[in-house]
Amino acid sequence: MGGLLSPKVGGPSVYPSQPEGVWDTPYNSESWMTSVGADRYRRGLYTFWKRSSPYPAFMAFDAPPRDTCTVRRTVTNTPLQALALLNDAVAVESASGLAKKMSKMSLRPGLIYGFRACTGRVPTRSEIDRLVKLAERVKARGGDHYQSVAIALLNLDETLCRN
Repeated sequence: MGGLLSPKVGGPSVYPSQPEGVWDTPYNSESWMTSVGADRYRRGLYTFWKRSSPYPAFMAFDAPPRDTCTVRRTVTNTPLQALALLNDAVAVESASGLAKKMSKMSLRPGLIYGFRACTGRVPTRSEIDRLVKLAERVKARGGDHYQSVAIALLNLDETLCRN
């Protein structure tokens, strides 16, 4: 969506951004060393997993346990997921990447592009009208309208729960 995902296949585990202190334990001095460059944007499959301190976004988005086989994942949509998408560094960076792509176009085409990138479908006229109103409201307040719209699009139930 945001154009940040690395296409690299295979290789060692990576360490994407995560909140400070998640790895702090009284039993050792290990620390999370955030990956740099393209490794920072690898698929979740390559993210290092520590059983006693799993990657927070995986937990928020119902990642199954690593010690059993899971035939079908549970699909939920919770307030914790919305908070993660509004505040998590990886989600904010993804929204920035999407906003950057959207900003290369005029307003309506940029909004349509962002909506399609997130949901996989063309938005209805009323959906685009609502996004235009959001963008105009944010811009009137002096904010980055594409960034705000990108965050809103990433928080859509339709974006999160594609089945």
